[in-house]
Amino acid sequence: MEKLSPQLPTETLEDKRQYALAQWNHLIRDFAKRADRYKIRSRRLQFTSIVLASCTTILSALSASNILGQ
Repeated sequence: MEKLSPQLPTETLEDKRQYALAQWNHLIRDFAKRADRYKIRSRRLQFTSIVLASCTTILSALSASNILGQ
């Protein structure tokens, strides 16, 4: 991923426009990467939460029926 420098010497209006478009595209790609990363993390946490809740429910039921304590 390329890093854009904050100040580039620009001579014409077209150069400034191209530079602004390049920065805009860089920001869009960076935001998309970050969003995808957080979506994946959120799904992992959701899955982990469901698994832990299920395990807790099963262990609680086994403990209440005295099967686990034998």
